[in-house]
Amino acid sequence: HYESAYNRSIKIMADLPYQTHRYLLEPLTGELPMRLKLIKNYLGFIGSIRSSSKPVLRQLYSLTSKDTRTVTGSNLRNILLMTEKLNIDDLVPGDVDVMEHHKIQDKDLWRVNMMKELVDLKCGNKKLDD
Repeated sequence: HYESAYNRSIKIMADLPYQTHRYLLEPLTGELPMRLKLIKNYLGFIGSIRSSSKPVLRQLYSLTSKDTRTVTGSNLRNILLMTEKLNIDDLVPGDVDVMEHHKIQDKDLWRVNMMKELVDLKCGNKKLDD
């Protein structure tokens, strides 16, 4: 599964323990999770097909986008369910910015700051105060 492999690689690159919770990765790295990056890119790709000057591409989009038996239709429906929108033609890459993915609870926010400090100490970006 690509998301697990991506999360594992982030943990390895940041030298974080394997047991680090997923919800800590986004705040620690400052990056969108891989799943949301892919959705954002996909919506950009679909938008370019939808507004293409080539009639064949627009026709292909109109045939596949509303049919959930197709990969395109199924993907768009699944993305639509993640948003509060009702029409697939209203989906834009910016919708990803409001999607929640492994949201960190308020009671766990202290962990992010502590982990950032520990990573900075380990990498030599910060000195331990006496």
